[in-house]
Amino acid sequence: MEQLLLRGTLTLFLYGIWVTWLWRLDHVFMIDDNPAIGEAIGLLLSGLGLLVWIVWSLAHWK
Repeated sequence: MEQLLLRGTLTLFLYGIWVTWLWRLDHVFMIDDNPAIGEAIGLLLSGLGLLVWIVWSLAHWK
């Protein structure tokens, strides 16, 4: 039961981080007419890396 609660809390925390990254990426494209492409690519790659880490950690949870 404690492990399930910990896993649920961790999942919600990681999901919150992922939503924040998506919001930030959207914010970059919405504010400027000509956004800094390097920042956008960096945020996208970081977000994808975070998503892979979340999926991997949840798949290998013991």
